[in-house]
Amino acid sequence: MRNARYLDFPLKEYQARLESLRIEMENTRLDALILTTRDNVEFLCGFSTPSWRLGEKRFWLLVPIDSDPVLFVDQVHEVNAQEITPLEEILVWGTGGSTNSELVANTVKERGLTSANIGLELGAASSMRMTPNELSDLRATLPNATFIDCDEAVGRSRMVKSQLEIERIRQAVTITEAGFTAAFRIARPDITERDLITEIAQEWLRLGAETPYNGNNYGYLALQAGRILQMTPSPVDRKIEQGDLIQVDGGASYRGYTADIYRNAFIGSELPPLMMKYADGTRHVVDSILQAIKPGVTSSELCAVGENAITEIDFGKYRRPLSNAVGNEGGIYVGHAIGFSVHEYPTIQPGDTTPWLPGMCGAIEIPFGDDEIGYLQWEDNFLVTESGVEVLSKSPKQVWLTG
Repeated sequence: MRNARYLDFPLKEYQARLESLRIEMENTRLDALILTTRDNVEFLCGFSTPSWRLGEKRFWLLVPIDSDPVLFVDQVHEVNAQEITPLEEILVWGTGGSTNSELVANTVKERGLTSANIGLELGAASSMRMTPNELSDLRATLPNATFIDCDEAVGRSRMVKSQLEIERIRQAVTITEAGFTAAFRIARPDITERDLITEIAQEWLRLGAETPYNGNNYGYLALQAGRILQMTPSPVDRKIEQGDLIQVDGGASYRGYTADIYRNAFIGSELPPLMMKYADGTRHVVDSILQAIKPGVTSSELCAVGENAITEIDFGKYRRPLSNAVGNEGGIYVGHAIGFSVHEYPTIQPGDTTPWLPGMCGAIEIPFGDDEIGYLQWEDNFLVTESGVEVLSKSPKQVWLTG
């Protein structure tokens, strides 16, 4: 690796990321990876461009376990790659008249990996940027290679954040909460959901969050007012009414790193008693889980803490029936890791024995309520420290009353 002109992180940061990935590759007996998604490619080598949003673009990264990575780009982005990534070898699509898959396969052969175990982003969470035809061509050109899902190996290599990453996540959390507060302050009858989400976005940009012109990870933002059974919807032109519950979920992206927070507001001066009950109970469950976070605790153990907290207040009957949607019928999903992606590895769900280590960042979330009042949800972001946990989100888990 080399010091390029516009590296987003110091060179040693990229070297450490590659070393962490290779440890996981060795543990899972992977000889090489072919990575295609923005999250993985940009994380490992810093290749950033708004063109990630264009579906026809291909930016692939070959990572052998024992030799230098190779980035594949089109001719338009060759100079970009040379100036913003630390990689020594950058190859351009179309070289020698070969297809994308042929160029990658030929490079694999040159590295002596024709019979290797090669990792691809085949998991449900990755959305690999490779068409079925490209994948078929790759398999045909490398008939002796074994292709294996590498999502977990890559995810594990990204779990523990560096101090520089943590500082960006902190800033993303601060910006996120400031945007939510700005929207709640102007919330009133007769303005629309679009008005509120615009207020959030403007505050985020004012405080330094990403725009479509300086980043690819624009954060995640969903807002609804009065549409109590919808989850994470896009805003609509419906005018807000007295008695509406406003719910906002998501986080700003600050220099590529995101927060993921959930807060609520109510159009009125007094919260209905049942809504208050749901807000208080949900807070109890979330806080109980947060208090249990410490180095070495597993995701499954945190779910058990959540189950106990629910039982303590007899809240099981108010749990939103979503377990099947996230694939854990045996218990509750209560959160996930955060970082360069809004949802990172691991997911906090029953059966996941991944230990949480110092430097890992995550989000705790769970909804309770009913189909008439709505479902109250709080989501807090946290950092695992050497001695326990630091809750990064500072805004109170109280329903904001607009008066």
